[in-house]
Amino acid sequence: MPDIALRFQRDMLVLSSSVDAAFERIGVDPVRAANLTLLLEPEVLEPSLRLEHDVGAQCIVVPTARITPARLAHERLEEKAQQIADQAFGLVEALNPQHVLIEIGPCGLPFDASSAGSRKEHRDQYRRATALLEGVGADAFFLNGFTRPEAFACAIEGVREASGLPIFISVDLEDDGSCRGGFGMLESTCATAEECGADVMGFSTAAPAAEAAKLAARARRACSLPLLVQARCEMQKPRSAWDVPDGVYPTAESMVDFALSMRAAGVQFLRASGKASPAYTGALVATVSGLDVHS
Repeated sequence: MPDIALRFQRDMLVLSSSVDAAFERIGVDPVRAANLTLLLEPEVLEPSLRLEHDVGAQCIVVPTARITPARLAHERLEEKAQQIADQAFGLVEALNPQHVLIEIGPCGLPFDASSAGSRKEHRDQYRRATALLEGVGADAFFLNGFTRPEAFACAIEGVREASGLPIFISVDLEDDGSCRGGFGMLESTCATAEECGADVMGFSTAAPAAEAAKLAARARRACSLPLLVQARCEMQKPRSAWDVPDGVYPTAESMVDFALSMRAAGVQFLRASGKASPAYTGALVATVSGLDVHS
């Protein structure tokens, strides 16, 4: 796997979509049973990951979003942490992708930014999660799904204690550019990411493509890091064959306008998240393959 840092600010790249939709398609609650499934039946995710690879995603994301000790303890799987991490990485390694990103999500513990003890505990959560997968041959760590700049600052520090790999950070935004939950705006979040040593700044949004492009332009003005934008596909399933799917990004074809808008805004990394299927990833890849970042 080539060093992904060599491609920063150059050609546009697509990340594989979230496996949560794949879990749901096979009847697994990803919040409650993702780690248990990775432990007992990791092969059930292989078809979805292979499809993401086959449609051309250059960056395959390892399904370890819930690998922090607190998440594992909640499922009583803390003693199986290394086995779960190894099996999740093995699913991706077998595909021989161009790039591998190891996903780590919020640890789920209460967070008090004014407490040194709370900040230390959060750093330790991400340090220990990173240590499980440091040295396996991945390209970067992907800290995804955060809503508080102070919390992801601790996450970045924890990853840095255990690894020198690049760090992608992504926060969940409302349509106006505020963090979900009201813990800050996009501009201050970008500044925090740059100050803390993130290598790629990202956000997820359910806003339409034109509005998402405005958010990306704001992020470019706020920091100099390469940008990642995730289209949060939250559409509802049609009730019958005659119904039109509801939502901002109801079909894979909707990713074409999204991808072109992101290129015009100078975004380098794209991802379809939420309820997206591999077809969404394929549409992103087909739209931007061979294109560089438009500045």
